[in-house]
Amino acid sequence: MKIMKTQRWCGSFSPVWILVMILATILAWVGLENSAGAQDEFKYGSLMPVTGPIPQYGEYFIRGSALALEDLEKGGWIGGKKIRIILEDGKADPKVSLVAMNKLVNIDKVPIVESLVTPVLMAAGPIAMQNSVVLVNSAAQSVPLRKLGQFFFSMNPLADVVMSLTVEYAVKGMKAKTAAIIHVNNDYGRLVGQTFKQIFEKEYGGKIVATEIINMGETDFTTHLTKIKFVQSDIIFTVAHEAELGYALKKARQIGLKTPFLSGPGMTGPMTIEIAGEAIEGLKAPDYVFDPYNGTERMKAFGKKYKERFKIMPYSFPAFSYDSVMLYADALKSGARTGAQIRDFYRSLKGWVGVSGPVTFDQDGITTTGAVIREFRNGVFVDVKWK
Repeated sequence: MKIMKTQRWCGSFSPVWILVMILATILAWVGLENSAGAQDEFKYGSLMPVTGPIPQYGEYFIRGSALALEDLEKGGWIGGKKIRIILEDGKADPKVSLVAMNKLVNIDKVPIVESLVTPVLMAAGPIAMQNSVVLVNSAAQSVPLRKLGQFFFSMNPLADVVMSLTVEYAVKGMKAKTAAIIHVNNDYGRLVGQTFKQIFEKEYGGKIVATEIINMGETDFTTHLTKIKFVQSDIIFTVAHEAELGYALKKARQIGLKTPFLSGPGMTGPMTIEIAGEAIEGLKAPDYVFDPYNGTERMKAFGKKYKERFKIMPYSFPAFSYDSVMLYADALKSGARTGAQIRDFYRSLKGWVGVSGPVTFDQDGITTTGAVIREFRNGVFVDVKWK
């Protein structure tokens, strides 16, 4: 794998300088070079937050895609031609990402770009559509992403599907009639929070008794949770990122707040567990079907390989990135070369089997695979049987 410019790597589970060494080694294993790419290689663009407020997502991408490239190399690549990943650090900032997306499309001439974070995708989407470049989402959940156009594809389900399950569980599984919402102050937090509120109130007659808005990267939840403790809601629904949820759970325990937490999807990764400590016990959350412990044989095999390499069990996001690269490789093997041809291949899929689960895209390019409800019990998330 070749990267066009030097990146400053940041990680969520280790000091920066250690992670630099780890990732440099990973990339060396899959053919890291600093020279310009040869003409006999296929390009795969990636627009990820390697630095900024959520660098762990860049780390997830690097790890998942590195394992995909290793497996492709073992299989002889695509007729002997390699896939070269061109990684741009979008910093989870739509303005920075817009510049990076233009570079990937107009200078690097990639036919596909993988990215995440709703504001970034909304900024990059028009460029992808105008240039017939496939844009793949591997984490963002906001419903407006459905309107990005025929070249957009999401490896994970969006909030409209996931929140329907989440609210149903809140009402029927947790017996909630009232809820407090904590959401991060960006499009992702606002839109997912609004989706939860709308379904909870209009479809089930519930009541939102408090809404607390936090900044991305928030670590002190004392004021937010003290207000929520005063209103005495049945549950606390949280839409943010892993670190923020971890700090919220930890602070709730410290101030004696015993209201059960229900998080949004994609928030229950290793960082949440590390920060929250014992306070994470009992956390309930919708999650994607990927399960490296008790899932399919492909899921368990990926989990085993990931842990052997990185000394930690994988979360959904590395699996999505692994599958996105492998799906691109299958498109290339079918003869697809242009963005339009790759788009057509993706739209023809019916139950493509990946490590993250089966992949079939609906008319908006969103995976039809839904979600499950899980609870943290005795050191691990387990599926909740509630219907």
